[in-house]
Amino acid sequence: MKSENRITLEDTAKSAMIKMSDGNPGAITTLVGLYAESSKIDPDDIFGGVGPILNLDSLGVYGSRIWELFQYVCGGSVVNVLTVMRAWQMGILSEDDVDYAIHNHGKKCIDIEEVMKKVQKRLPNFNKKQEVVNEERGEDNQASRTEEEGV
Repeated sequence: MKSENRITLEDTAKSAMIKMSDGNPGAITTLVGLYAESSKIDPDDIFGGVGPILNLDSLGVYGSRIWELFQYVCGGSVVNVLTVMRAWQMGILSEDDVDYAIHNHGKKCIDIEEVMKKVQKRLPNFNKKQEVVNEERGEDNQASRTEEEGV
């Protein structure tokens, strides 16, 4: 589980992602997505795109576990990964909650919608642009997920 942090002050975003991924292509894809999208989704994160990567390092989540968090726990959603990272950072979720969810491939471990509500209550700008886009389309978050899943 938790080990010594891999990211140092000398790292660039690219070198940090390489260290974190353990060469796992799914982890690299996830880290690049987090880095690219996090500033839009979580504008209050002072570390910008590097913030969630630092959080993963602090949690000791590396390699295939990054992909498992993204794919199985968070349903392949960058927003959901950022929600989990912020919830852990704010104490809404514990390190054990996140580890258990990854270990069990997310099966009924974390209620992402409920956690997101708690995060948004404390960080009103979190995922606000996405909500505005959905409102402009006349959708709510559940409706847009249902369409994407083909349900």
